[in-house]
Amino acid sequence: MRNLFIVNTPLHLFTAYIIANYYTHGQNNMLVLINPKAYSSWENSRCLAKMASDDTTWSSILLGTKDYLRQRVKEHGVLKVFGELRKTVNAAGKVDQVYLASDKVIANQVLVEMSGNTTYIRFDEGTASYVLQPRRWKTQIAEYLGVQILRLLAGLHSGMEYNFKGIGQGKAGTADYLFKPWMLERSSPNPVAIERDAIMRALDKLAPAMEEYQLLMQDPVILYLGSYQAEFGGVDPVQEIELLKKLSSFAKSIHCKLLYKPHPGERQDKLKSYQEQLADIDFFHSVEPMEIILYRHSNIRALVTAVSSSAMLYADLFAKQEMRSLSAANLLGWTPKPIDFLIKKSGVHTPETFEELQRYLSPQ
Repeated sequence: MRNLFIVNTPLHLFTAYIIANYYTHGQNNMLVLINPKAYSSWENSRCLAKMASDDTTWSSILLGTKDYLRQRVKEHGVLKVFGELRKTVNAAGKVDQVYLASDKVIANQVLVEMSGNTTYIRFDEGTASYVLQPRRWKTQIAEYLGVQILRLLAGLHSGMEYNFKGIGQGKAGTADYLFKPWMLERSSPNPVAIERDAIMRALDKLAPAMEEYQLLMQDPVILYLGSYQAEFGGVDPVQEIELLKKLSSFAKSIHCKLLYKPHPGERQDKLKSYQEQLADIDFFHSVEPMEIILYRHSNIRALVTAVSSSAMLYADLFAKQEMRSLSAANLLGWTPKPIDFLIKKSGVHTPETFEELQRYLSPQ
């Protein structure tokens, strides 16, 4: 069996690594990195570098960064570049099955059809895998027209049904490998739970390459997971900063350290402003998925975020220590949205007052 794994983010890579080392172990697994986010910083993480180059997991690895593909198209034209991609993907023979996390990304879907397939299996890509996220009809129409042009240039004429809606809504998807399929707020043709044994096998294999962060190896840590809600009006930054100040003071009173871990989607100007106003809070940066960090660092006692995060939802699957997860959505005046159902289903605590937050985080 020859399998093609399409990856765009560090979490995609980690989930693909779990599946390839357990569910398709011993098969011919090929890794394709298409427009990987923040790829230039991946080399700073031994863990990501290990997963992206492990020849005991991947029989072959193809890297297609945005700049690389754009430059190739500019120099040689779309037809030649698409032809090269198709030849490379199918060089070792027919691809039997394609695995991808985001079936909203057009490049991923084009690659599925290039591989000679018209269906794919989805795997967990975070909170977006569980809820319906509507897209504007104008965006869908623009993508539809663009795809038809690309398919014409690439000579793709199969009956594959492309997805122009949100993640997980592609009719070409035949199954969903998820960390917590019971939290799904959308339909799935075949939801499959990624077993803890599969997770542990991959983590144990990665253990020698995991980073040791000094900030996470001293006092017990309460980790505040940043988000881009403040950038898009979901959360008032003034309120969030005030909450962080109070939370930092409380953390010190129970002999813990509060750290702020930025989200990849947060703007640099926002982070700079937060750092200036939160001088007594250390900012912890890393590129590997938070799930790996939870496994490696037992000093992390609690996770707090403005609304939600995949790391918070999955903490009990990855952390070896007891972990408390808390959403500050009610404290920050968050307007309920579809993602709120995930918070409730996962058992994440959502205090109504700061006093309730303190009681929940206080040592028993």
